[in-house]
Amino acid sequence: MCKEEFDHVVIFQAIYYVEDRLRLFRHLFNSLKPRGTIYFEEFCRLKVIENCEEQAALDFFLQYLNTLPTHLDYSTMLEESGYEVTVHDISDTYREFPQQRWEKWVEQHDSSVCLYGEDMVDSWLQIYVTAMKLCNEYGLMGGRRFVARKV
Repeated sequence: MCKEEFDHVVIFQAIYYVEDRLRLFRHLFNSLKPRGTIYFEEFCRLKVIENCEEQAALDFFLQYLNTLPTHLDYSTMLEESGYEVTVHDISDTYREFPQQRWEKWVEQHDSSVCLYGEDMVDSWLQIYVTAMKLCNEYGLMGGRRFVARKV
């Protein structure tokens, strides 16, 4: 990427797959024009794990992600990279997301099995069931919208 090439970068539910987020944010900082912004939405961990059941659900979910940072973890990395950060709690929307995705997978089960195989479809269904528990039953996971402006 060229230096200071972009006005804005938009990312949706992908940063938690990146191992070195601080490096990513610094790279994006160098790629943004002055006053450029990164806009992203992510699932975030909302609280400390309270019991073995919550830990087991999170461990299962983390098989598919690198980690599940808190919004403060993200904010700190962004600020360390030189951004001015605004965070919006969008957990209400994110509580609905796994349910909607699960319903879609169930609705398209047969065609999805033909495309991806039964093991893959069953895995995705279990991921969304677990995400529903983490968001709704345990209150362990929610959503945040980050707007990080290069200063």
